[in-house]
This record gives sequence, structure tokens and C-alpha cells, in this order.
Amino acid sequence: MRTALRRQLCTVYKRNLSLSSATQRRSRTNTKCKLSYYQSLMYKRYQSNSPRKPNIALQRLIRVGVPVFVIGTGIYTIGKRVIHDNVAPASASEMKDTKYKVRRKHQLEPTEKEPESPALYIRVIEGEVFAEGQDHFSALDAYAMIEYNGKKKKTKAIGSTQHPVWNETVRFKGAKIGQELTLSIWDYDALSSNDFVGIISIPVTDLPTLYNETKHFSVIVKDLDGNDTAKVTIAVEFSGYNGK
Repeated sequence: MRTALRRQLCTVYKRNLSLSSATQRRSRTNTKCKLSYYQSLMYKRYQSNSPRKPNIALQRLIRVGVPVFVIGTGIYTIGKRVIHDNVAPASASEMKDTKYKVRRKHQLEPTEKEPESPALYIRVIEGEVFAEGQDHFSALDAYAMIEYNGKKKKTKAIGSTQHPVWNETVRFKGAKIGQELTLSIWDYDALSSNDFVGIISIPVTDLPTLYNETKHFSVIVKDLDGNDTAKVTIAVEFSGYNGK
């Protein structure tokens, strides 16, 4: 009897002991959870109050990438503007030049009398490049350079064609009759020096000898070896400068 009672008491004691140990373990776990929560909260507060470490990779990217982007954009804009200002589309034959116009005979009668403000108007109409078999002249951005009495004027370049049509007028203010006219053709290159195609000197006898007189004719330009390289059609007139 005593032995059975002793066994029951031992069983109850062990059960209570196991329950108390489980309760202690749970309390320890809860305490650890609470501690970890408070620790993480305090760490976040510390991180928010402490200065952040700089992102070195991002700083390097900004330091290098921004100047490169700005410089590249500037080069692209300048190059595009230069090409646009110097090279006209191949369909320039449809464009009309309204800035300067070569006068016609019925507007003013030809005269030997020199106007108060003389001027030379040269309309560069069109051209044809002969050197089609040469790779150097396979696709020209051709423009015309005109020189008279030490002054030079040039047309826009017509992009990638063997038959450029400029239909453009250049003007020399103060130009008088009696000087030789030089016409040269060049191949425009935006990345390097322009290539020489040919040149021709038009003597005084072939130019108009009267003011308000217009002459239309075609000339053959030659390279430095004397070979025919292109044909150019122009119109030349000496007249008074009206400020337009």
C-alpha cells in the first residue's frame, strides 16, 4: 500500500516537474523572441540615426557616365548641325533659291554704265561627275567653290550623287567687270579634309561684258593632271546691288 502510494506521488511530482520545465522553456523562448525583437528595433533606430555608407560604385558611375553622356550628346548635335549646314539632300533640284536671283534681260536693259553698287551674281545650276569608274568619286557630296577678284563663295554640298543639282546663287558685292572667274568642284567630307575634284578658270572674254547681261554656259573642270572630271552649268550676271 505504501509502495503504491509512493509510486503515485513520484508520478505526480515528475509530471509537475516536466510541466514546470516546459513552462520555463517557453518563457525562455518568449524572452529570447522579445529580446531579438527589441534588438532588431534598436538596430534599425541606430541605422537610421547613423550616417549611411556611400555607394562607391554608384558614385563612380555618375562621375564617369554623366560627363561622357554630355560630351557625346554635344558631339552628336554639333556634327549633325555641321552636316545639315553643308550638305543638302540629293533632291535639291526641287528646292527654289529665293535669296538671290539672276536678273533677266527683260527686267533691265544691258548697259555699259556701271551702277552705283555693282555686284556679280552667279547661279550654279547643275553638274555631272565623269569619274564614275573611280572609287574616289563613287559617291560625291559635291559643292562648288567660286572665286572672283580674291573673294570666295561656295554652294551647299549635294549628298551622294554623280549628278548634283545645286540651283543656288552666290553674290559678290562690289564686283566689277574685267576680272577672271575661277570655279572648282570639291567633295565634302565631314570627318576629314575635303577632296579636290577639278577646277576651271573662265576668262574675261567669256563673261558678260555689259551690266544686266546674263550668260548661261557649261564648263568642264579638270584635275591637276589635266583630266576632265566634271561638267558644270552656270549663269553669270553683273548688275546693281539692291540690298537683297
